[in-house]
Amino acid sequence: MKKTLFALVAAAGCCGSALAQVYADFQTSLGTFTCELFHTAAPRTVANFVTLAEGSRSWLDERTGLVSTVKPPQPFYNGLTFHRVVNDAPGFAIAQSGSRKADGTDGPGYTFPDEMDEAVPASYEFDQPYLLAMANSGPNTNGSQFFLTGTAIPHLEGLHTVFGRVTAGTAIVDAILGVEVDASDKPLTPVVIQSVLIRREGKDALKFKPAKQPLPKVAAAKFKTVALTDGNHRLLFTQKARSTSRIWTETPSNPGWKLVFERYLASGEPTYKGGDVPLGGRTLPLPAPGSWLRPSVVSYSADALAPTRLNGWQLSLANEAGSFVFNFPATGGGTYVYTEEGTTTPQNGTISSVDYVPDGYGASLVIQTSGLFPLRFRMGFDSFDGTALRGRQSGSFWSLFRWVPLNDGTDFTMTRLP
Repeated sequence: MKKTLFALVAAAGCCGSALAQVYADFQTSLGTFTCELFHTAAPRTVANFVTLAEGSRSWLDERTGLVSTVKPPQPFYNGLTFHRVVNDAPGFAIAQSGSRKADGTDGPGYTFPDEMDEAVPASYEFDQPYLLAMANSGPNTNGSQFFLTGTAIPHLEGLHTVFGRVTAGTAIVDAILGVEVDASDKPLTPVVIQSVLIRREGKDALKFKPAKQPLPKVAAAKFKTVALTDGNHRLLFTQKARSTSRIWTETPSNPGWKLVFERYLASGEPTYKGGDVPLGGRTLPLPAPGSWLRPSVVSYSADALAPTRLNGWQLSLANEAGSFVFNFPATGGGTYVYTEEGTTTPQNGTISSVDYVPDGYGASLVIQTSGLFPLRFRMGFDSFDGTALRGRQSGSFWSLFRWVPLNDGTDFTMTRLP
């Protein structure tokens, strides 16, 4: 009974006007619409959106490596477009924005966890049109991208956090959803977000403090360069555990900012003070004299659980292809055990290569094996009890020159190898 009452109270608090009084007014090139933000049901997600919209938190421009300023504030969404509009599929209509590259491949320089909870319907259910939800590329990959719905889309439940709904200007949203698009669902005439104004009405709204939510912090890294005898330079900067460092460079002979270095450190890792430390058998590309450098560091909260590496772990998961157990010993090559769906006979083999890229709240993983098709997983780390890491994964496998998707949202477990 208590759980039911909690769900009803949460739903009322997030979808009615009595308590939830944080609003976002979107001024677009087609007109203005307003969204009520569910700061009770999805406080971290709303805090992220509000601080990006107001420019009250720093973010990383992934096109150039520049970190935004808070004084003066640089609102993230001003000038962005709705880069993706899907309006030709029955029962599926969305308008997506939040990408500074305008192609859906970037974000604010960090990710944060999903916040949908089946016990809190406002954060979970896609049972009506005109909802505001986070776009992502798999479990725990939220950043800056969001979408508006034009229909009920129940199959998105459990995959995307709902954090608001349109309360005024539905005709404007309909107009955005109705624009002509090309074969890639990109509007032929750009729909521009000119500004996003955040309004707080009433005591409940004023009590909501976005800065208290555990979100990643972005900062430009302080660094110095030391000349070497070979004419190159050594780059020195500090990076602590639970953080990701990145470096963009541009040279006169190679214009255009490019990401040349990225390193994630999990909990328990030592602090680095030199940017040229060995990494995976190679060293940091050292800039030549005359190069321009933009190092940055993203610091994660204590609930960032991704390990830096897979060595010493066993990964177990299952999906419609079957069940998998991957062993990554501390030294030497890895092995796997695969039991195909509908059979009881396991297949054993070796792992030929692993591409593991962690980012705080999750990781991307590509596994090549001796006997299976290449496999790709997005892993979202949700909990650690001191023995096992648990989370959700979405996956795909390589077949007929394309990645074939597997079901999203299935569970995985990682335990330490003896």
